Amino acid sequence: MFDAQQWSGGVWAKRCDVAMSSGRREALADHRVSLHLSLATPTRCSASGQGFLRRRGDVDLTPALAPGGFEALRGSASLEVGLPLAFLRGVASELGLAPARAELAPRHMVRDGRLTHLLLALDAELQQGQPGCGLYAEGIALALAAQLLRQPPDEAEGDAPPARLRRVLDYVEDHLEQRLTLQRLADVAGTGRTQLQRDFKAHVGRAVHRYVLERRVDKARALLAAGMLPAAEVALAAGFAHQSHMARWMRELLGDAPRRWRG
Repeated sequence: MFDAQQWSGGVWAKRCDVAMSSGRREALADHRVSLHLSLATPTRCSASGQGFLRRRGDVDLTPALAPGGFEALRGSASLEVGLPLAFLRGVASELGLAPARAELAPRHMVRDGRLTHLLLALDAELQQGQPGCGLYAEGIALALAAQLLRQPPDEAEGDAPPARLRRVLDYVEDHLEQRLTLQRLADVAGTGRTQLQRDFKAHVGRAVHRYVLERRVDKARALLAAGMLPAAEVALAAGFAHQSHMARWMRELLGDAPRRWRG
């Protein structure tokens, strides 16, 4: 882990190497933006216990004073950036936005090309550690803050997209072994197929089919590690058409064949 560097406005950044099962984060006074730097890393949310597959470029936002983190099932690396509330309020004022926009909501595994680009640029600057480079890093931090502030807040009333999506995510988790279609998932959400896909891209950061594949791979990995079923039965229990289908996607998303995860 590199020492944290700090710039104007109290913005700080540090590179973290997270050991297996040690990704818990304590609550901080600053908003915390994390960029996953490793390849596909199976993880589990510390709060809900739900499993996910983090990929290089995934961004997590933990609001000020909120605990966060996850249990990593492999060692991984990440970049963490701290944005003080006062700093964000100042940027919001410069952009003509209400100060309340600085009260960011938690977001997990976001796929946002601009956010990722800015964070990777800051990571490169952090690793160089050259004297006199603070002006460039401050410019990146300002751009990062502006990008976060310009993103529209979630709907505050009614059945907001996150609520619709929670129903869909729960349904997917309980029916991974079944044939899932966009129409069926849209019915669960109470919306149309096009809107469902938009909600997924906006709040989950990936397409519906990709999310389902990742959850099936994670379930297959867990079943293989338990060692209770042969690989062919694991494939069917996780919702894959056959064992070869499962093996293909485990290699694609985890970088290993099923036998690597056999308990």
